[in-house]
Amino acid sequence: MSDILTLKDAAPVIEEILLSGGRVKILASGKSMEPVIRDGLDTVVLKKAEKPLRKNDIVLFKRDNGRLVLHRIIAVNGTEITLRGDSQWTTETVDASRVMGVLDAIERNSQVIKAES
Repeated sequence: MSDILTLKDAAPVIEEILLSGGRVKILASGKSMEPVIRDGLDTVVLKKAEKPLRKNDIVLFKRDNGRLVLHRIIAVNGTEITLRGDSQWTTETVDASRVMGVLDAIERNSQVIKAES
């Protein structure tokens, strides 16, 4: 048995916390959102979406394979959202119900950068 908890394994707990109105902090892992969110250096603070999702929101969503991904919304069409990582060219479209939370802030070098700034 491994004593490492993966983000995929933690998904149910993360979802429960966000849906109940709590906040979740996760150390960024991956390069898809660079340079805005830096791999292994920045901590993202997520919260439940309090308003309708819109273009440029950065959201945590669950893929069909259960993997959690943090990407930016580039289009909203009804209940479908199109997303892409800031350093990527490919997009994916998912139902908005797959969104678990939205970016509230980035913690970097003891500073808090609010998402709306």
